[in-house]
Amino acid sequence: MTDDDGTIEYSKSGVTIVSGGAVEAFRVHSLWMICGFWARGFRDRRIQGITKQRALELAGEMTGKKYGPKDWSEVRADLEAKWRNILQHANIVRKE
Repeated sequence: MTDDDGTIEYSKSGVTIVSGGAVEAFRVHSLWMICGFWARGFRDRRIQGITKQRALELAGEMTGKKYGPKDWSEVRADLEAKWRNILQHANIVRKE
């Protein structure tokens, strides 16, 4: 583990503090959730201010792959793998 891996600190009161490389885990997870709506057939073209095309572009930037409009399952699988990999390397601290 390096300092670049980041830290996720959970407090007993429910406050979460994320720093360093762990911030990327939350960014990836947010996009993973949004893509999940479209993977399940959600019809709106824009969710939380992001279009389908922009979501695919961001996923490509995060994973290094190029995705098309029918690749939602692959996008979700790749984002989940990236998210879990980041969390494996982050320092997780639980404050009492």
